[in-house]
Amino acid sequence: MDIELFYNKDFLVYKRTETKDKGKVVRGYSAGTQYVGAFFRPSTDRTVRWDKQDFVIQEVLYCATSVDISLGDKVTKDNKDFDVVYIQNTNDQNHHYQIGLVSR
Repeated sequence: MDIELFYNKDFLVYKRTETKDKGKVVRGYSAGTQYVGAFFRPSTDRTVRWDKQDFVIQEVLYCATSVDISLGDKVTKDNKDFDVVYIQNTNDQNHHYQIGLVSR
């Protein structure tokens, strides 16, 4: 079955930014960009390591590979924020991403 058939949920992606101010790194987020995808609860507990921390994925987002998203970005759906801690291109044809999210 084609996962795109389930793309029915709007979400926003806020790109993680880093700037330097007086020698200190200041992290923030860009303005949000709206996309559409499908959200699911993971079928099993999956722990991933990112940014020197271990995370248990709480939501899985499926979306087109045209979505501009990276590790550390923020995703918002239904006024709830998540951090992107895992991204996998799910096949050889650049069809869609599988993205692991954790609550903020």
